[in-house]
Formats: sequence, C-alpha cells, structure tokens
Amino acid sequence: MSSTYTNDKLKNTFLSLLTKPIHENRVLIIHQTIYIKQTYPEYYEYAYTMVPRDTKIYTELGILPQNIQSYDTESSEKPDITGYDILHVEGGNVYYYLKMFRENGLMKDIWEFMEGDGVYVGLSAGSTIMSRVIDENLTSDENFFGLTDLSGFGVNDFNLLVHWDSKDEKYLNSMLRYSWETGKKVICLTDQQAVLVTDNDFKLISP
Repeated sequence: MSSTYTNDKLKNTFLSLLTKPIHENRVLIIHQTIYIKQTYPEYYEYAYTMVPRDTKIYTELGILPQNIQSYDTESSEKPDITGYDILHVEGGNVYYYLKMFRENGLMKDIWEFMEGDGVYVGLSAGSTIMSRVIDENLTSDENFFGLTDLSGFGVNDFNLLVHWDSKDEKYLNSMLRYSWETGKKVICLTDQQAVLVTDNDFKLISP
C-alpha cells in the first residue's frame, strides 16, 4: 500500500488473508519514528501519528489492543517476530529500512515470516522494500548511507512506485524510462490502492 487502510476494499482484503479468528491475531508494527525525528524534523509530527493511527484501525477491525506491539528500528534489541501473525511496516526512508534490516538480521527473519503463514503489510517505504531493486528513479527517498547493493525482497518480478499521481510528470517520465531501459514491470499505486502478492502471483486492489 502507499498509505494506510484508506477504504473498505483494502480492509476487507486484509481480513480475507487471516487464517484464524480476528481477535486471536497478533500484530507487530515496525516504524522509524526516531530516525525521522532526527533526519526529517519537518515530518516528525506526522510520523509520530502513524503507529497510533494504525493501532486504532487494527483494534476497530477486531484485533485486541494487547495483541498489538510496536518496534522502532532504532531500538538496540531486534524483535522476535515468530510469535506474530501480522507484520506491519510503516513508511519512512526505504534505504534506512534496507540498511537496518540487513544489520539487525530482520531481512532474513522477514523472509522466513513471509514463507510461513504470516501476513506482511507494508506502507509506502514498507511496500517499496518488497521490490526487486530499490531504484532512485522510483523513489524520492535519499540514500544517505552509501548503499550500493540496493536489492529489495523481490517478492515478485516488479517494482513499486508508491503515492502515484498520474499528473506528476517527473515520476511518470522516471517510471517509463526505468521500465523501458530494464524491461521490468512497474506497478504504480495511488494512496487508495494496494498490491496483493500470494505465491508469486499478484493482484491490484482498488476501491
């Protein structure tokens, strides 16, 4: 997803993926609020609201408040995600997620989580990192970390362009150029859409 659960179609699609009664599910929300406060102070006020906002949405869907936990990537301890049913990764800087997930071992853990029965929900950067490659032409995020290996999770043979606005000529031209030069698919998501990936297949979810 580009944004959060902005319509009933996205909420119902999420609910259809659960393999147990809604109240039995446990959610871990991963975020980078501290990093955003340090690096993008102008966005901190908004970033600070993301976890409470999505916690509220999950409780309204029927998940028990005590079954929802959050983890800031600046924390010194890596979370054990094996006890969770839903992994929810908020927006932020996708390169920062790439760096931190590699350093703390979450890259491997998230792969194993997705290969099992876990449901992965990514918003904005949390979705972009699922791409085959994080391409600078498809994101406005800055690679402050000098990363040269920009391989994402590559859950399918496409890249994502989030917060899509067809009127934005800059990203329209970047997307077309990238797709033409690489021969790769690019899925453009508005803030009302999501892409559902299951068993190497994908489906665009729109209201």
